[in-house]
Amino acid sequence: MILRFITMIQDLNLKAWGVNPYFKSEPQYIQVNSEYLKKQFAIFCDFITVLINSQVFEVKSHNIFFNNKKIEKFNLSILYSLILNNKNNELFLCKYLLNKINIKEIEKILKTLDLNLFKLTYERKS
Repeated sequence: MILRFITMIQDLNLKAWGVNPYFKSEPQYIQVNSEYLKKQFAIFCDFITVLINSQVFEVKSHNIFFNNKKIEKFNLSILYSLILNNKNNELFLCKYLLNKINIKEIEKILKTLDLNLFKLTYERKS
């Protein structure tokens, strides 16, 4: 799911701070009622957007590359570890955003994410 979500954000070419799940007029592409969880999701989207625009992260043919090395097993915990252990200053904003995210909450939110509705929402805005 995370790889499909990252690929979708990359394909939509979203700008950072472009996803806003707060407004009631927005389609409910995530099934959460808590403002805290909506904020977590928005920060996570910003994090992914900043990450895919960096020089150290790349998605090619459904494969993840970090510092030009293919990541065989990929999940949020591994991504979290890779970024926090990286010494590259380019990832400073990613590290900052990651420190604002609760990975366990993001995993729960992603389970409720309707990718098709998310895509339709942000295709119309671009």
